[in-house]
Amino acid sequence: MATDGSQPKNKAIIIIAVVSIATLVVMRGTLFSYFNQQMGGELREKVLEAPTLQLDKLRLQVAKNFADAPVPLAKAIEIYVARGRGGLGETVEPKQSDDNAPLIGWTQRPQSVAPAANPAEAAKP
Repeated sequence: MATDGSQPKNKAIIIIAVVSIATLVVMRGTLFSYFNQQMGGELREKVLEAPTLQLDKLRLQVAKNFADAPVPLAKAIEIYVARGRGGLGETVEPKQSDDNAPLIGWTQRPQSVAPAANPAEAAKP
């Protein structure tokens, strides 16, 4: 069996390694640039330059709904500004809730009924 007793060619190995790394870096930059350019073109073509037919149709429908409303939008704004939120009726006025369901069953509060917020109310029979 024959063996090669010569020294390894370190200079050739280093040159090949440097050229390989440089080639990889250049190819990565080139491919990233190419794919970004292609994706930008596709995005521009499919999203930014696409006709907005559905959006235009929706805007026309909304404008028609506002025009056909029982109270026109400008008049509703004037009424709201004049009366404030309090004049809109019981439907939208804020009120205190008596619902204890969110308080029942907590691991920190294992009672079946939540305690009253006011101690004076708790003392009432």
